Amino acid sequence: MKRHAGFLWSGLIHGALVWMYLPLLAAKPEPVEPVVMMPLELAQFAAPSPEPVAEPAPEAEAEPVTEAVAEEEPAPAPEPEPIPAPVPEPIPEPEPELEPEPTPEPELAPEPEPIPEPTPEPAPKPEPKPAPVVKQVDQAEVKAEIARRKAQQEKKRRDEALIAKRRAEWEEKQRELKAQQLAAQRRAEWEAKQREQEAIKQREAQQRRKQWEAEQARLKQQKLVEQRRAEWEAKQRQLREKQLADQRRAEWEAKQKQQQAEQLAQQRKAQAEARRREQQAQQLANKRRAEWEAQQRQKQAQAEAQRQAAQRRQQQLAAQAQARQVAAAKANARSGTSRDSGPPLITNPGYQSRTPLRYPRLARARGIEGTAVIRANVRTDGRVSSAVVYRSSGNSSLDNAALSAVKQWVFQPAKRDGQTLASIVQVPVQFRLN
Repeated sequence: MKRHAGFLWSGLIHGALVWMYLPLLAAKPEPVEPVVMMPLELAQFAAPSPEPVAEPAPEAEAEPVTEAVAEEEPAPAPEPEPIPAPVPEPIPEPEPELEPEPTPEPELAPEPEPIPEPTPEPAPKPEPKPAPVVKQVDQAEVKAEIARRKAQQEKKRRDEALIAKRRAEWEEKQRELKAQQLAAQRRAEWEAKQREQEAIKQREAQQRRKQWEAEQARLKQQKLVEQRRAEWEAKQRQLREKQLADQRRAEWEAKQKQQQAEQLAQQRKAQAEARRREQQAQQLANKRRAEWEAQQRQKQAQAEAQRQAAQRRQQQLAAQAQARQVAAAKANARSGTSRDSGPPLITNPGYQSRTPLRYPRLARARGIEGTAVIRANVRTDGRVSSAVVYRSSGNSSLDNAALSAVKQWVFQPAKRDGQTLASIVQVPVQFRLN
């Protein structure tokens, strides 16, 4: 089998080479124009002979001009070298396995002979004369001559490039012919290998078919045996599964009875635990209620004590105010002045502006209420100059709040005989939570 694989790989490689050369065979060669050689006369490149001048100018210096013209004389054109005949490339030797017959070498197309250019004759050199008088050369003619020579040299270079290009094209065609011959030879070898491989494949296919038929017969017999064995094993499995199912059912029933007994015990235990927790919760609730009732009784006792203390302070303040009034009345009686000569006392004054009353936060939180009586000295413009607590509400925070509010109020000033005068106002300030 390995020997045939080598033939197969060789055939595939040769086929790939043939497919690579097909585009080269289909390409059309470009037409090549023949080279036209133009003969040139070297006489036209010779420098003109100088003519003598009768009276040369002493200032003119003709020597550098003559040297410049002599330097630009073109050298004789070299003869073209003959193009060497192309050497045919060696044909690769065939593989030793195939042993093909030697292929004759392809006949090479004759190379076109180049047209020889006429050999220019050298121009005769002028005989030297003793101290000739050189005529001054025109610069325009010298430039034109130089340009013409350059054009001729450029044309010569183009012709040489064209010859080299055609030579390369001819060599490329020769290589293509050799490649085509080699591809045809390898294709023939590949076709022979393919025919041989096809015959080998047919023989191997027949042999494999016989082996396959024998294997199928053996497998059929083996399959029948396995089928009978599988039927017997299936019956045995059914019997074992039935016995196992009966055993598992009995175990399941026993387990179910045990679980029911455990559930009943757990249920009874949970009920007892629930009753115990309920009793504990009831005891805790009773304890907390007793603590709360004790706290409430304590708070009520504290509130009663505060109320009684406030009443005592209110009574003390009222006694002090009454004592002050009695002292003021005695002082007025001793001075001989009447009560009407001082500022009048107004118990129901009028208001120009009255700011809202601010309830103390602590008193509101504790639920304390009360009424404070404030006496204030009012100026002629209605503003309060000073104020005192005449009768306390029983709470110092309420008294201070009432005193601060009255000091910011503006009252209607008192009038006597059409004139405003200072007065004393007495206003009650009430604090109610509702």
